[in-house]
Amino acid sequence: MKSDRIEFQHQPVAMEFHPKENLLATGLVTGELYVHRILPWDGTLPAVTPAPNSLTTTKPVRPRRVVSQLAFQTRPNPKSCRGFSFNPDGTRLYLASKDKSLSILDPACDGKVLHRYADAHDEPITAIQSLDSQLLATGAEDGSLKIWDVRTPRKMAVTGDFSHHRDYISSIQADPTGRTMLVTSGDGTLSALDYRRSKLIHQSEDLEDEPLCVMPIKKQKWVAVGMEAGVINIFKWGAWGYYYDRLPGHPDAVSAMCRMDQDTLCTGAGDGIIRVISVHPNSLVGIVGVHGDFPIEKLDFSYDGNHLASMSHDNIIKIWDANQMRRMDPEQSNRDLDSDDLDDDSDDEDDGKGQQAKSTTVEPAELKPLDEIILTPKEEAEVKRRLLAAVGKNMPPPQVLNVLTKRIAEQIRAQKVKKAEKAAAEQAASEAKAQAEAEAAVAAAEAKDKGKEGSDADWSDVDDEDGQAISQNNTTETDKEREAQGEASALQTLTDDPDAAPITAPSALPALEPLSEVSTLPAVRKPEDDSESEGEDQLRRIVRNKKRKGGNYAMNKKLKENLKTNNGFYSGL
Repeated sequence: MKSDRIEFQHQPVAMEFHPKENLLATGLVTGELYVHRILPWDGTLPAVTPAPNSLTTTKPVRPRRVVSQLAFQTRPNPKSCRGFSFNPDGTRLYLASKDKSLSILDPACDGKVLHRYADAHDEPITAIQSLDSQLLATGAEDGSLKIWDVRTPRKMAVTGDFSHHRDYISSIQADPTGRTMLVTSGDGTLSALDYRRSKLIHQSEDLEDEPLCVMPIKKQKWVAVGMEAGVINIFKWGAWGYYYDRLPGHPDAVSAMCRMDQDTLCTGAGDGIIRVISVHPNSLVGIVGVHGDFPIEKLDFSYDGNHLASMSHDNIIKIWDANQMRRMDPEQSNRDLDSDDLDDDSDDEDDGKGQQAKSTTVEPAELKPLDEIILTPKEEAEVKRRLLAAVGKNMPPPQVLNVLTKRIAEQIRAQKVKKAEKAAAEQAASEAKAQAEAEAAVAAAEAKDKGKEGSDADWSDVDDEDGQAISQNNTTETDKEREAQGEASALQTLTDDPDAAPITAPSALPALEPLSEVSTLPAVRKPEDDSESEGEDQLRRIVRNKKRKGGNYAMNKKLKENLKTNNGFYSGL
């Protein structure tokens, strides 16, 4: 495939052909704007005579074909260019910059800035598209959309403002025959708007993937949407809820699309390959070329359809012969690539192996990954499957095959490493969680033990007198039973004594006499003179026992009864 290149010192971020002339505008990350004039293909190769005494006499040298000339260069904004769009007649160029500004340039005056609107959006602009001679659409990082009336450059007015998208606007495309605007967003949806009435027609459901580009096809009967996962979703015009069909085959994200005709699309993917796709019937027509090891970010046809421009991250714009693409034979197109399309640093020399490579067909059974990438048999089978899906039935030449195989193998290996890293991270998080729970359990047990030791220490601090009182009053049920048995035994002894007087029930209970008069029972110590102070001590112990957690209610009751019986000091509690 014939091609030319335009090299830049900095990375290009935007590119578009003039709608009426063979002019190609390119915006750089530095804010510079380059406009090149694209020349027609001459279709001839000048003869090259080998140098005298040259050992290589059978190796023809093919010089690079130059088809571009710099028309003018300008820097309308010091900030990075985010995108631009020509109006339908090419008299105005609308340029969006990173500083949220929107500039209006005159291409006929070497890019003179006619007017600049600062803060056109609240966030930097990510997509811009001229809808017709009167309206311009812009989208920003926050998902906002604006429609501008551009009939008066110095007094542009916002005629429509939309905020139904929740993430950045990835692309805007207008229906050339009607009044519908198609918008894709990072929130995973496609929306259709009536830009004349500034009305939202419909927003699709979540597509479970990120749409990157959109293009109407089949005379606006269908719409193709390139997705991050490497498929093309086909929507039926007017049925915007969900896609109607899917076109797989790209091993990486479909980041750029342009329409060759109503049935054919050129696609640029993350693997750096430009493909020609037929829609309904869905098939891969062929491969145009390879853009190094970098993803394709932009594709555009010239106004006369003779040139295709492709933009990537390698600081190079490539110009392809579109007429040769249209003559592409599906049976031979994938074999038409030579080493010049694969190596950007080549000197475009043909060493005679190209013709041999073009006639070489590689069967699927012979597909093998490169030696420097070691894969398991299962991974090799996956490489073959993806490679067949990427190139179709007709195998490309060995050079292209090796490049594709290497890239697919690297993708599989990267996915494998990513999956292993994710599993390791999940395992580490699980282990950390288990360790944290174990440490928390140990800390809780230690805190519980410390609390128990503190409670024992509090009880051990009670003075000896209180301890003796508690010990006396906390008599167990067994001790009480023993005392009852002892008293019963004493009474039985009195009853069994023949010399003892018989026990009769008195008619009236006599007053209690001192227990000391009963010789067989132990005498109870009478209250001493300091009984009042002893009662106060017992009262203080009751109060302390009430305040102390776990105080003995039975002990307090016993003390109350003792106080009432002995000296009557305490009452009413």
